[in-house]
Amino acid sequence: MYSDFKKLFRYFFKKYKGIWDMVIVLALFILVLSSLYAYTQVWPPFVVIESSSMQHGYQYKYGIINAGDIVIVKHVTSINQIQTYVQGEIDGFKSYGEYGNVILYHENGLANTVPIIHRAIIYLIWNSSENAFSAPSLSGLKYNQQWSSPNSNYNDLQKWLVLYNVGWKNQIVNITLTVLPHHNGFITMGDNNFVQNGGNYYGIYDQEGLIDIYGNLVQPVMLSWVVGIAQGYIPWVGAIKLYFDGNANYVPSASWNYLGAVISILVVIVLAVDYLIPWIRKKNKGKDENKENFIKK
Repeated sequence: MYSDFKKLFRYFFKKYKGIWDMVIVLALFILVLSSLYAYTQVWPPFVVIESSSMQHGYQYKYGIINAGDIVIVKHVTSINQIQTYVQGEIDGFKSYGEYGNVILYHENGLANTVPIIHRAIIYLIWNSSENAFSAPSLSGLKYNQQWSSPNSNYNDLQKWLVLYNVGWKNQIVNITLTVLPHHNGFITMGDNNFVQNGGNYYGIYDQEGLIDIYGNLVQPVMLSWVVGIAQGYIPWVGAIKLYFDGNANYVPSASWNYLGAVISILVVIVLAVDYLIPWIRKKNKGKDENKENFIKK
């Protein structure tokens, strides 16, 4: 019975080999996506980076989020799972070339908008009794050297807050507190979003420069607006999608070179395997025939 089933399976496999190959590829694809979803708890579990706002310059750099990369996003349920730049500077935690986590969020909680993927810089807490913001994470930084405000009390932040030497360009980030809505949230910024004035670089944080689809200033990011944190990436591959979308202007030229090299290597491997398998089978068949002839003699 078993041998009959085995013969039947071989018959169908040989006759419909092309269909079997497609089924196997599809099954592997579903397995990979399912595993990613199980790990990230986000669907889709990745995003294609469309702009250069997270790059460190406009050339490709390994380990940094570049336009055309695919970034895997992991769900979070607590603000404690998000390490800000300020906290990362204290703890020494880095991701994608800088302190703190990179988060994916919907601006102002608008789920119908394309999510933004930028770095969490600092978490501000609104204190209604003091009519001021507080940022306990500042306690680990030096006042007037790494940050400043009208007073040195990080639990009584009013008017403005300045962070010094932020990011790969040692930017000055001047946060105007008086225009921020009175709620807790993350101040976020792209690593590559800054302007130069004289010898200094000034970071443009999202809550200063970004506008939502209704023309409103993007507010400090509440936890409920966060899709997840960036947790791993696949370089270059997303550039293919951007090319067909007509949105590949920001993809670094080196990314195309690396992608072309990877595709070429894969094509060579496929062709080599396609050639080697029949050759190995033919060789083994010849050995079996020789062995049978030897036994008969």
